[in-house]
Amino acid sequence: MSWPRIKAEGLWRLREQRASETPQIPGLSEEARGAPAASE
Repeated sequence: MSWPRIKAEGLWRLREQRASETPQIPGLSEEARGAPAASE
């Protein structure tokens, strides 16, 4: 397994956890989708 894949899976898990805890905000989710990948 490569690190990028592990990191991506971790991000997906975090996102799913957050989505189940808090109501989904379209604007925020769109931003979150591009922000982590762009900053790293």
